Amino acid sequence: MVFFLFSLWSCEDLLEKYPHNQLSEGTFWKTESEIEMGLTACYNYLYSEYFSAGTMDQGNKVYWDALTDNLYLATYWNVVDMTTGSLNPSTGGLATGYYSTCFNLISRVNIFLSKVDLVEINEDDKDQYRAEARFLRAFAYHELVLNYGGVPLFESAASIEDASKGRSSKESVMEFIHEDLDYTIENLPDENYTGHAVRNSARGLKARVCLYSGDWSGAVQYAGEVMSSGKTSLYGDYQSMFLNEGQGDDNTEILFSVKFLAPNLYHSMDVKLGRHLHYNVLEDLVNDYRTINGLPIGEDPAYDPGALWKNRDPRLQQSVFCEPGEPWVYNLTEGYVPYAEGRPTAFIGKKYVNTNINAGYDTRSDQDMIHLRYADVLLMYAEAKNELGQFNETVWNQTMRLIRERAGFTVASALNFPGGTQGGLREIIRHERRIELAFEGYRYYDLLRWNTVKEEWADIEGENPQVKTYDESKPLWPIPQTQIDYYESNGITFEQNPGY
Repeated sequence: MVFFLFSLWSCEDLLEKYPHNQLSEGTFWKTESEIEMGLTACYNYLYSEYFSAGTMDQGNKVYWDALTDNLYLATYWNVVDMTTGSLNPSTGGLATGYYSTCFNLISRVNIFLSKVDLVEINEDDKDQYRAEARFLRAFAYHELVLNYGGVPLFESAASIEDASKGRSSKESVMEFIHEDLDYTIENLPDENYTGHAVRNSARGLKARVCLYSGDWSGAVQYAGEVMSSGKTSLYGDYQSMFLNEGQGDDNTEILFSVKFLAPNLYHSMDVKLGRHLHYNVLEDLVNDYRTINGLPIGEDPAYDPGALWKNRDPRLQQSVFCEPGEPWVYNLTEGYVPYAEGRPTAFIGKKYVNTNINAGYDTRSDQDMIHLRYADVLLMYAEAKNELGQFNETVWNQTMRLIRERAGFTVASALNFPGGTQGGLREIIRHERRIELAFEGYRYYDLLRWNTVKEEWADIEGENPQVKTYDESKPLWPIPQTQIDYYESNGITFEQNPGY
């Protein structure tokens, strides 16, 4: 009996010891520095190829524009299936991977939130940590709603019972997103953005959530709060804002980004986009850049089709390789050569590409990937004001004029308030969004909410190596078949999205 009792005591003592070569629940979540490490683990999931940029042949946030009339992308992420009516629940690629990517981020956030109270620090600091995590959760859930509609809603770390939770309504998820963002706006610091979410990050995301759901008054309110905060402004150099040189702490335009720092946190954007030319820019976008006088190219005698950059919106030269002979580090003799290596259009993207680097397989690029910036906030404010019938010269000067001045326009015809009807101003604002935010991954969402995807895909002008067809019976991406199968194996019916 004595031996038996001693054995029980010994086993219990042994089981209470923790491994010395790894972190464990029993030894972690003791200090504020460990809270910071946990929060960093949440931010780290933004390094997914779908949120930012991967290494070598992985994906890139820029590729999202291949779902629009801006880009052509041949093989990556099964985008071709997504734009030719072949998408199904088993396709894989972006439509499948993004679902799990967003939920993995949400899971990390929920686990983090369940542990914060284990550490004894003051409540104000805890509220800030919670607010940063809830900002990331709101971002992920909004992306899910945009692409899949109503999804399972996990408000806290999932239990065994939660593992088979069914779909929540889109309205319930949206309400949860707003609750998270209201909390973050109240508890995040009112400081300049340097990598951690701040109050203007949350205000800007809240403005986007409102805008995308047609809440014009809400978009005006929260975009207006960013504008009046005194903490952000347009950065002086448009092109360098997407390169290391323009992404320092003096850049007060960036409000939310995925931060990289080589040699450990790096991606392969320069070799993928610069050397390997993973995508091509469609002529439809190139033709949509206005002349320096602010006119469509077909309406301005100053336009010379033999010199694409001449007398054009300066953002064309800063965003697209399109001029034969342009200095190009990969061909120092001839410069940029359209259709090089059999490419299907004459144009490739320049935004985010360091034109001074001859990138190779060993190049470790670390440009930060921008998810929200002040120019987007200004355009959201302008659009919402116009939809409310409140767009006037004052709003123009607060938004569109500032953006065009930063771009390099100098003539009155491009800078002065054009007047006109609400519908005419709507087209001007939408055009400005396309040009200013090209290759930043949000035009697809714009076309969806404007209900213009079908007509824009059907009306791609000029060289177009792929006919894109939008199936209106499938307004959302399919829930991945693996998820449907999992639920069915547990005797639960999980409704698939319409059309699949």
